[in-house]
Amino acid sequence: MELKSDYYQAWVGRGKSLAELNRDEEALASQNKAVQIKPNYSLGWNVRGITLTKLKRYEEAIESFDKAIQLNNEWNPTSPAEVWNNRGDALIDLQRYSDAIASYDKAITIKPNDWIAWNNRGTSLSDLKRYEDAIASHDKAIAIKPDYSAAWNNRGGPLIELKRYDDALASFDRAIQVNSEWGDKSSPAETWENRGYVLELLKRYDEALKSYNKALQIKPDLQTVINKRQRLLNQLGR
Repeated sequence: MELKSDYYQAWVGRGKSLAELNRDEEALASQNKAVQIKPNYSLGWNVRGITLTKLKRYEEAIESFDKAIQLNNEWNPTSPAEVWNNRGDALIDLQRYSDAIASYDKAITIKPNDWIAWNNRGTSLSDLKRYEDAIASHDKAIAIKPDYSAAWNNRGGPLIELKRYDDALASFDRAIQVNSEWGDKSSPAETWENRGYVLELLKRYDEALKSYNKALQIKPDLQTVINKRQRLLNQLGR
């Protein structure tokens, strides 16, 4: 059945469905159609920005999120906090970490209990080597949502940088234990990899190998784990 040319919401829905099938260029074409029909449709600009981020067209994505923020109206079902968060994600991909933190801060100002924004803010702070601040942001995300695996996982990174290896291991173990709703940038395989790495630093080599093996059971083609495992085997003369 052909869509009515002025049915802008259906064009956005079609774009979302195509994006879920990873048919991102087609998704973008549908989202472009939606905002062409209704240029002040904030939700359309937001989902368009998400697709542009997937396509690695980050500058255009930021422009789309900025448009969504500018046009936000009372009928918009998308929270402005979500748009600011999406904008921060695109800025991280451009390695504009300070700008990303500013976007996450804006999301948090609008929605103080936005655990995703707190976690993403922590990741950006780690990229800026502000490790103590990063841990504090991840802790805030965890305080809001204690079963948020991504925050437990991401918290381990700055702990490693601060050489707090036992704390990092405990954080990765907790991420595995409470694994529930993983975001786009985390998976259990990566957590097992991180756990293996910190076990190496603790010189608990056999346990590290078991963690790497677990990661490869979940994601057999994870090249970073393949490399770490082989390097450790060579080191141990196996």
